[in-house]
Amino acid sequence: MAVFRERERVIYTKAAAGASVAPPRGARVFASGSSHNGARLPERLVYLYIHGFNSAPASIKARQLHARLTALGRAAEFACPALPPSPREAMTLLERVIAGCGDQPLVLVGSSLGGFYATWLAEHHDCRAVLVNPAITPHEGLVAWLGPQKNLYTGEAYELTRGHLAEMAARFVPQSTHPGRLFLMHTTGDELLDWRIAVARFSGSKQRIVEGSDHGFAEFEQYLDEVIAFGDHGT
Repeated sequence: MAVFRERERVIYTKAAAGASVAPPRGARVFASGSSHNGARLPERLVYLYIHGFNSAPASIKARQLHARLTALGRAAEFACPALPPSPREAMTLLERVIAGCGDQPLVLVGSSLGGFYATWLAEHHDCRAVLVNPAITPHEGLVAWLGPQKNLYTGEAYELTRGHLAEMAARFVPQSTHPGRLFLMHTTGDELLDWRIAVARFSGSKQRIVEGSDHGFAEFEQYLDEVIAFGDHGT
């Protein structure tokens, strides 16, 4: 099943996402006072990875970010909750995670639908966000997907409803108040989302446009230090 939307050129497919593996462990006690590239960091930092549609904490990009932070001695700064299918419930969970961070500086890393969630959260929590091949109007692009769904990693079955799309529409951010807090990463070979629309939407933000690749962004691991540099220092 697939849906193509002319304005955003969005196609959602049910292609297999690979073998299911155990998700990374995100500790709730965060490291403090660490450094990256020689610069001093805030005393506490949280990298909150937000997975995409029908995905899970076991996704490849989530595990790669966790592994890179672990290699830097910063494993405890990573968190990635398993989001429920309902956008309203997913955002409630993310808000609860954010509230639990207290005064700890927050960096959002959202992929696909997770990028849509991260855009709204960054707008309302004044934090930095890295948007990886982000969905922009999923409440319109997913209309043809209404009906039975199955999570690619967990196997959880559920039904995507018009109520879910309305929940997404309620969190649509047409223009960001502080575009400098956002970092768009997009591949030109993304078969699901048109990178040119994202470039225009986030025109005032830092951007990394990668030639070729696909929606899964197989080369994401090569850009992790750039993701972390932006999260740490906004550069």
